[in-house]
Parts: sequence; C-alpha cells; structure tokens
Amino acid sequence: MEGGKQNYKKVSVLEPYFTGGAARITRDGKLLACVCGEEVKVVDIATGAVLRTIEGDTEPITALAVSPDCKTLVAASRSLMLRVYDLQTGQLKRSWRVHKAAVADMAIDASGGYVATASADRTIKVWDLEAGFCTHSFTGHSGVVLRVMFHPKQLQLFSGGDDSEVRVWDLVEKRCTATLQAHFSAVTCLALSPDGWLLLSGGRDKVVVAWDLRTSSKVATIPVYEAVEGMVCCPLGSTFPNTERPPTAGAAAKQGAKKMAFFATAGEKGRIKLWRTDTATCVYECEPEGGSSTAAAAAAAREYTDLCLLPAGAGLMATTGDARLLFYYCEQTPSPSGASSSSSSSSSLVLRRQLVGNIDEVTDVRLVGGASPLTPSHIAVASNCEVIRLFEMGSMSCTTSLVGHKDTVLAMDAATWGRDNSGQGASSSWHSGWDQEGVVVSGGKDAEVHVWAVPSGRCLGVGVGHVGAVSAVALGRKGSPPKFIVSAGADKLLKVWDLANLLEAAAASASPEGVEAAKRSKKAKANDQQALPVGKQAVASLRVSAAVAGHDKDINTVAVAPNDSLIATGRWHHYRSCKQPLRNTRTSAQWLCLSMTPLLLQPESQATRR
Repeated sequence: MEGGKQNYKKVSVLEPYFTGGAARITRDGKLLACVCGEEVKVVDIATGAVLRTIEGDTEPITALAVSPDCKTLVAASRSLMLRVYDLQTGQLKRSWRVHKAAVADMAIDASGGYVATASADRTIKVWDLEAGFCTHSFTGHSGVVLRVMFHPKQLQLFSGGDDSEVRVWDLVEKRCTATLQAHFSAVTCLALSPDGWLLLSGGRDKVVVAWDLRTSSKVATIPVYEAVEGMVCCPLGSTFPNTERPPTAGAAAKQGAKKMAFFATAGEKGRIKLWRTDTATCVYECEPEGGSSTAAAAAAAREYTDLCLLPAGAGLMATTGDARLLFYYCEQTPSPSGASSSSSSSSSLVLRRQLVGNIDEVTDVRLVGGASPLTPSHIAVASNCEVIRLFEMGSMSCTTSLVGHKDTVLAMDAATWGRDNSGQGASSSWHSGWDQEGVVVSGGKDAEVHVWAVPSGRCLGVGVGHVGAVSAVALGRKGSPPKFIVSAGADKLLKVWDLANLLEAAAASASPEGVEAAKRSKKAKANDQQALPVGKQAVASLRVSAAVAGHDKDINTVAVAPNDSLIATGRWHHYRSCKQPLRNTRTSAQWLCLSMTPLLLQPESQATRR
C-alpha cells in the first residue's frame, strides 16, 4: 500500500565474534572456537556464521582448548576458574578453581581425558577432565608459563615461559627431566617434528632452537629475524611449498647428519615463512597482504599472534593482532614453460579466506559487484582503520582486503556494471573480456583518493592533490562506466577526477592484446600518466579535470545529479544566538559540473530546522 509501513526481515548479520586471544579449530575442520571478551563464540568455518554463544563467568577468557573428539571445550578466565562445556550444545558440564593467577595457555592430551594448564603463578598443572581433580602439579619456572604442549605418543609434557627456559616433564615420574636453555627472551611457541624426537622452540629473541629429545641437547639454532609468536611443524606427506624431502635424507640421518624437519613461523612482521632445520634456511615466504611495497606493507602490517595447522595439513590459519583469522591453503601452480616434466607444477601458500572477528567502528558501507546494480555480490566496509574489507553477500566472509591508504578511510562510493565476457551489448566496447564487475572509490585522512577494482581488489589509480583529509567522495551517475570522481574534504577544495580513461586503460591492459603489449614493453604508461607504486604493481595517477574552493570550512558531503550536470556539496558549522546555546546547522551549495561555478548557496533556515 502506498505510504504504508514496510518491515524487513534480517537475512544475515556480521557481528563481532573474535576480539583477540585464543582461537582453536576442531580436528574435523568444521568449527572454530573464538574468544570474544567474556564469551566464547562457536563459528562455522565454511560460512563464517556464529552457531552458538557460550556464556562465561563475566570475566575475560584467557585460554581455550578443544578435545580431539570435537565434543568438549575447555575455557579459563581471569576469575581463575576452569569451565568445561559441551561443544555441540554449549552446556556447562563442570567448573573448578585451578591456579592462583590467570591461565595463559592450555592443552588437551591425545586421549582427550586430561588438560594441562600453564599459569602466571609459575606453575603447570594437569587435570582429569571427567573427575575435575589435579593429577600433576609442576613447579620450576621462574616466570610466567606461556606455552604448554603434550607429546602425542610419549608420556611427556613440554612448557616454555618468559624466563627463557624450555622444560620437559615426565608424567610417569612426575618430575622435570630436562631444562633446555638457549633463548635470551620469552619462549612463545613450541612444536614437535613428525617423528616425535625433535622439539622446536621459538621466542621473542628472533630465533628458533631445535632440540634432540633423546639427548636433551641443542641440534640447531635458526635465526628467523623477527619475534616469533606462532610456529607449527609441517607434517610428512604435506604439500607445503619446497618441503620435499630429498632421497638421501634417510641415509644422511644414519650417518650422523643434522636432523631435518620443516616448520612454519609467524610473528611481528605479519608474514608466514617456511624453514628447514638442518640448513637453517628459509625455503618459502608468503607474499604479505597488499603486496611487497613499503607503503602497502606498512598499511597491512598486522602482527601475527598465533599460527595453527589446518586439518590434514591442508594449510595454515594465522591470527592477527587486529582480530582477523587468515586461512592459507596449499595450492598447486603450474611451472613456467620449458621446465622439466618432473617439475611441471609447484605448490604455494595462497590466502583464500579471511574471517574478520571484530570490524570496529564503521565509517562507510557500499554495495558493489554482481551481475547488475540490483544484485550486488559484495559489501565494501570501511572501519576505523586504513584498510577496506570486501565481504561476500552470501557467506558474509571477507574475500579481499583493499590495502593502500596510509590512514583511516572516511568515505566511499561504488559503481557496478556487471561482467560481460560475451562481446555483445552497448558496454562491450570498453570492458568486454574484463573480469571485473565494478569499482570502489575511497578517500581518507591521508588526503588521497583511491580507485579499486571489484572483486579482485586491485588498486587501479591514486589521486594525490588534496592537502587535508578527504571526507567525501562521489562517482558520476550517468553512463557505464562512471566518467568522473568528485572529492572534497578538510582543505575546503572540491576536485573532479577523470575516471573513464582510467577504466578503459585498465580493461585494455587485461585483454590478451594488452597482456602481450605489457610483456613487450614494461616501460609503457597508460594515457601518459605518472605511475605510483601501490602493492606489487604500479598504478596510474588520477588526473584532475577541475578544482575549486567550495566552502569557507570543511566539506562533509558531496552528491552528483543523475544526469551528471550538477554537483551538490554540504558542510556542518556551528552558530550561537543570543537566546539559544551552540547549535549545528548545514550549508549546501550546487555547482555546474562543466565549469565548476556555483549556482546556489542555500543555508538551512531556522524554520526548516524546527
């Protein structure tokens, strides 16, 4: 009914489910248990949806552990209580007090019947999960115990603390059998080789030490050149890059050579690296998010806080300092032409999924992509940071991060033209064969305007020229693609940027002819524009077609008429009258797009405000 009220049904929701700390994957690879403040969120990895919320005891959760049978969840909080839940229903089974200080880490043994807790009170305890009593209590560390790990086959327990020591505990004799000292800073992670006899310890002294458990001696020291926060050993038969064991490895081991194992590290630099113990060399390094350039790497510099092995050795899950979960999968890539048949393919670690646990304060949202503007495929979300996230509409999982801004993104606009690979239709003259569906335009506190392709997330162009924060951007609304971008901000300037030529050049470079031309001449520049490095590739610099001083104060909003003939701008300012306190009011202006001359200046009247 015309003028009637409409109600909308919620289809999906993007809610906070991870605030940093522990995140544990079940052995079957289906569920993910995440710390969310005082609660534990159980997330479906396939869809990214929160299946259930497990209430805590009103105190922040400090440690998590999931049993090997994927049925039991154990959580410890600052209340010094250990709580055991049914992972499938979220029901609390039992709880008890465990330490005199907070629990920093937990581990459940291979049988699923015992849990070891490492605490800030410098002790380690082993508990019977079914009965809830303590079976072992170990003391010896002189500082906070940060990591604890069971041996999967032997009755042994390993621990590492901020006293730079690694200790080996015998669960039968209930005593410390070895104190391994080689680190000069806190030991933050432990890992065991596939054969169970080589222990790896990593710390904030930027080295990984390999220990022979038979002799309790140091085998190798591997400098990794960053503080290590997470480490895993690559299992035998896995497809991790460059981790093939040479045919002579077994013979060399018998002759007394150094024991060989491959392991992955993650830490303060936000990169995953694969290492080999016998040669102490890095065999593979993942490309950082956003490329390898200095600016992009600085924008995406999110310290990794943990690293987990995905089930069946399919890849790795890295936890970042800004509460994201990054899923890297091992994928086979074809070798260059001319390679031998034995090396026809190679593997690489590829970032395929991102689960953003906490978006923070949202500054702007846009719908983009899809077959048409009426059926968008992605949601572009700008939050209180310099990175824009693209979320898939169906699963609400983050597919791409748009990295390039150097400060907080304040405003966005988006345009969608769909994908046309048929070579037919009015729009096929410029984007036929191009696999991009739309663009996102963003402005931020770094005084730059960026143009991004969707869904690839590649930066197509950068506009530099504002001398203050860009707080408003708008795309032309007539035609496909949009012909221009309008930006305004704290410098009181209104700028119009040419976009049509940029998009046509990007589409042409993606065609087979464009790819061949790029190979023949790497020095060619599209449209005679200066190149700016963003990420791994150089992108074009946006060209200003018009600029004018718009207002006498900051411009906060801008809009373009449907026929692209007018541009409207607005700002907020304060005024004070003799009878009224300080108030907010708006002043708007309209501009003729071709000449950028003001047509109308309209302050909001007092009657309108009322």
